[in-house]
Amino acid sequence: MLVLVAVVLLVVSAVYWAAERTDWAGARPALRAIDRARVQVTAYVVLSPATFIYLFVLAVTSWVLRSSSDRTQQALLATHSTNLHNLHADPVGVLVTSAFYVSSASLGRWIVPFAAVMAPVERWLGTLRGILVFAAGHVLATVVTAYVLEHGLISFTDTDTTRRAIDVGVSYGYYCVAAMFTYRLRGRWHWSWVWATGLTLIVVVPFLTDRTFTSFGHLTAIAVGFCLYPLSRLAPVRARWALPIWKPPERAVEAARISLRARRAARHPS
Repeated sequence: MLVLVAVVLLVVSAVYWAAERTDWAGARPALRAIDRARVQVTAYVVLSPATFIYLFVLAVTSWVLRSSSDRTQQALLATHSTNLHNLHADPVGVLVTSAFYVSSASLGRWIVPFAAVMAPVERWLGTLRGILVFAAGHVLATVVTAYVLEHGLISFTDTDTTRRAIDVGVSYGYYCVAAMFTYRLRGRWHWSWVWATGLTLIVVVPFLTDRTFTSFGHLTAIAVGFCLYPLSRLAPVRARWALPIWKPPERAVEAARISLRARRAARHPS
């Protein structure tokens, strides 16, 4: 899948470069439309740097896993997994590194949630606060789940595999950010209640039906996110609440437009 996307992007880039280089009159309307889309996307990405840098790092680690042998892949995931064995041996190390690995097959399904949820939350809270919310969900959900497993407080269906289970990924942090997104929607035609209800069902139903430690971690992560409501009341955060959720501010779009024109002028002085 990733290879196919890369090939399509390369082909589109080559056609765009050729049409721009030759100044083909028939392609000008299409080039203008692409330019408008480029400045919008550029502005959107620039305003949420941590989200898209993180997504790029995940793409790199997923490519490493995909290009490795099955034995190497399993060894890497086992080393960075937040299972009970690793949490006892190197708790800080695995809590950090486990958030930078997802299976190569699952990376594609995180692109839209990152762009549609994590990016606007980062822009709303500010990059540092956005990172702290993600980290809080990832760390607290992992630690609480490990504590419950270690002390047998809940009977899980996969308890016999948890001490050395493969447990890496972004889901705990993402679900915490997704819960925080509820407060970004507050006051917008009751969409916050719809979002909070849907998100809760998404994590509660699997926990009740499957009762795995991962589903319990997701439940804990959204609870952490809902409890971070005071962050939404900070003055800098409140000042940005009235801005559009997904549409970049015009000043950011204009800055991207100026940057595009400057790069084009540098390449084609004539």
